[in-house]
Amino acid sequence: MLRSDVKRRAPNNSLAIILMISNENIVNTVMISNEFPIYKLFIKSESNSSKSRIVCIVAAIGSTQSADQCLNFPSGIQRMVRGIDVTKLDLSPQDLAQSNGFQRALVSLTCTQGKKWQHPFDPTLVFDIPDQVDTINTLPGGVLNTKATLIETTEDFKKSKGFDLGLDVNTVAYGAYGVSGSFKQAQEDLVNSTKSIVEVSAFVSAIRVDMSPYYEITPNQEFQDFV
Repeated sequence: MLRSDVKRRAPNNSLAIILMISNENIVNTVMISNEFPIYKLFIKSESNSSKSRIVCIVAAIGSTQSADQCLNFPSGIQRMVRGIDVTKLDLSPQDLAQSNGFQRALVSLTCTQGKKWQHPFDPTLVFDIPDQVDTINTLPGGVLNTKATLIETTEDFKKSKGFDLGLDVNTVAYGAYGVSGSFKQAQEDLVNSTKSIVEVSAFVSAIRVDMSPYYEITPNQEFQDFV
């Protein structure tokens, strides 16, 4: 005879823990985080030779989201809070399998304030705005001019990369980009041959994100422990 008693119906998007109990001894179990609200489904199976119980504990995924959890970021925000190895920094890597210089996150993004941002050109796109972000604005195509840059030395290459990052073109950190794939290729083209590099860039459209002042942003625990 098979009999089931449902204590509370669980939603469709759920995870389950099954405890297989034979003669009151637990013979198999799958554990789950205690953050999940519990729904219990008891199924009793009886036979002439032995008795066993299967207890299925179902936890709703939809209820696991904490109040400060961000689920839908605008593109690029998660990269903005990551640490950078400036020697490997490469915004346009030729080999995606190599490191582009971005390391682990230094700040944990939270959404306790519940701020949202709707894309002005597509109202169906609504994103969470982290508490660590002040404003988000769109920059339509044509705001910045198309430019072509002639690169003849490795220093010219570094200055061009600094411009892409919004840095002073005359300020190049020691060792910056030195072991990035793009720099190595540029160095080979410029030093080992008579080639020059012409870099052409055009601005189409983008999202500008202004982070909160540094004194309002708290580093995450991993970064604090490292320091």
